[in-house]
Amino acid sequence: MIKEYLISHIKNNKNTSISIVIISFFASLLLSVLCGAFYNLFAYDMQAGKTYGIGENVASIVIMGGASLSLILMIHNVFLTSMSSRMHQLGILKSVGATPKQIKAILKYEIILLSIPAIVIGAIVGIGGTYLFMQIAIKSTEFARDYELHFQYNILVWIISILASLITVWISSSIPARKISKISVMNAIFYRENTKIKRMKKFSISSKIMGVEGELARKSIYSRRKSFRTASRSFMFSALALITFLNFEAVSDLSTNKTFFERYRDKWDIMFLIPETNNRNELIEEIRNMDNVKECIGYKKYNFYAQISTDYLSNDAKEVGGLDVISEKIKKNENGSYKIGVPIIALDNTSFNNYYKSLEKNVKGNPALEGKCIAINKLWKSKNHNLEGEYIPYLKENDNLELKLFEKENESKSYNISVTNYAEELPKLKEEYNRHECEFVLIISEDYANKINKDIMTGQTYFNIKLDDVEQIDNIQAEIEEKISGLEYRIQNRINEEISDKNERKGMIIIIEIFAGILACIGLANVFSNSLGQIVQRKREFARYMSIGLSPKGMRKILIYEDLIISLKPIIISIVINIPIVLFFLNASQMLIKDYLTNMPIIPILVYTMFILIFTSVAYYIGGKKILNKNIMEQLKDDTLY
Repeated sequence: MIKEYLISHIKNNKNTSISIVIISFFASLLLSVLCGAFYNLFAYDMQAGKTYGIGENVASIVIMGGASLSLILMIHNVFLTSMSSRMHQLGILKSVGATPKQIKAILKYEIILLSIPAIVIGAIVGIGGTYLFMQIAIKSTEFARDYELHFQYNILVWIISILASLITVWISSSIPARKISKISVMNAIFYRENTKIKRMKKFSISSKIMGVEGELARKSIYSRRKSFRTASRSFMFSALALITFLNFEAVSDLSTNKTFFERYRDKWDIMFLIPETNNRNELIEEIRNMDNVKECIGYKKYNFYAQISTDYLSNDAKEVGGLDVISEKIKKNENGSYKIGVPIIALDNTSFNNYYKSLEKNVKGNPALEGKCIAINKLWKSKNHNLEGEYIPYLKENDNLELKLFEKENESKSYNISVTNYAEELPKLKEEYNRHECEFVLIISEDYANKINKDIMTGQTYFNIKLDDVEQIDNIQAEIEEKISGLEYRIQNRINEEISDKNERKGMIIIIEIFAGILACIGLANVFSNSLGQIVQRKREFARYMSIGLSPKGMRKILIYEDLIISLKPIIISIVINIPIVLFFLNASQMLIKDYLTNMPIIPILVYTMFILIFTSVAYYIGGKKILNKNIMEQLKDDTLY
């Protein structure tokens, strides 16, 4: 009996059956891509010799479980709508002796029967989705890694994804099936969906904006809100995830360009570092003599701290209120002095002399002294530590300022250094120091560093290279790598860095767009299910509208307004939620609102909006034609609702 009933119901309710198939397909597709992505990550780590601990395994299980739970929360309402649409038939079955257990079995077996082919196909398509995901990952990270990455797959991954999808669909169908199977015979036979509304809300805003038709559309959606839960949640989750990520990427890209690529575009093309070596200066000269090399600076970096008395501060710094007012990270001690960070950059002798000569017109101090130490004498003053501010002099420019420097890692070691000159600009290096921590940067030569303490000159050496023609950057990088092949080194070039950054961002955006699209498709399946699976109920609803004088034009307006509300409400809410989120992103990255407004992700959001709107409009157009294409008296006499 169950078999014959299921076959008959599926044949006579094609729209509802199709919506179940579509939702099952996309749920399987999403889980299959997740399983494939996890497997590729796991396979690469195993090849690299990395072993997974309990934490990583638990995290993977939690992510998969979270994805399944999210799908259950979204799609079980579609199954509930499908099951509720034939409550009258189920009541008749109960009246002739069907037990709750049999009713529950009928409902669950129908879902499983429709879902299994869709799940299998979704898992197969998911293999292609995983391949696409990996190709995006490979392309977007090709300049950021020094190892091979390729697509891998295993039949066990496919089986696991199918099992995860079956469990998800089984649980999603069990929730409404258990609920419906407990309804009494009389309640089932005389069941009318969406009639138990304790209190209808007033939608005055919809009425003022869209008129009576808009208010009726809003009330109709409210009365059927349980049927639209899957669409509401899917659209909300996908829109919020997509818009938030797009805004994050827009602010991040803006920050990276302004604070890194644009700032250092004229300062470096190739940079590498090597451990301490005896032929460091010879290597610097070899690189300088290479064709197309404009400049090569070798340098070392050290971090110290010093105690600075308020008496040494410039008048501008004193007027502000001192360093503790400018930076919350700086505190004044009992003696009235500040403990400040003092980074030191020790340039090779040739680079230091070139740097000093470039500053001769602006440098202040005693130019005749040997053993020069140039202080970058500027301090960032701003409100709320954002980009709006100005530089002011840090210290009074006293000749031969004596500083006692302490090592950060070993405070028992100290060095005396004399500041002989003051400047405002750093050498042309890919270096930036935290202007919100009031660091006092010193530039010295290699000879001066050796005079202070020879141990200072041990450690890694950085090479900052500028080219005449960046089109030759790959050839020059290859030549440099050949020269340092016997050493451990890390090398990067600016062009590849920019390309890699853009590719990574594009890849992540594509992945999020695919993810949002899959969630949106689950919601669209729910919209089609409601539009095409509740034709009979809605015919009676619109017959009542016609009986009180509403014209066909007015009824079409109701359907149009429903379409707009369902499609645009989640997107508008997501945009409103993103306003404080964007402000937080801007504040955290110290970017200005006017810069963000010129880089807003308007086009992707509009494309996503049009995607949702077009398909919901198609669903309502098809459903509307069936609802309105009937005589009013026939609709009022039509008792198939029950």
